[in-house]
Amino acid sequence: MNLTTETLKMARIAGIDYATAADYMTTAVRGFKLEMTDAAHVTDVFSNLAAHTASSTEELAVAISKTAASAEAVGSSFEATSAMIDD
Repeated sequence: MNLTTETLKMARIAGIDYATAADYMTTAVRGFKLEMTDAAHVTDVFSNLAAHTASSTEELAVAISKTAASAEAVGSSFEATSAMIDD
């Protein structure tokens, strides 16, 4: 799936506007030096964690936007950082 489709999906799941979802998606992808083709994975990780925890997709995305650069700099993956944020 492409970045636009996944960003629309994230917006719908999180109940946020498209521009905000695009910002969160871009921050996660760029912050962890992922490929744009990993957008579906980003949406899946956020949605899965939100479905199984007390955090919302938006809360996770905000936390990732604040920590991505630092976490990636010390070698933490997107998945590991997302899981740690929710603990």
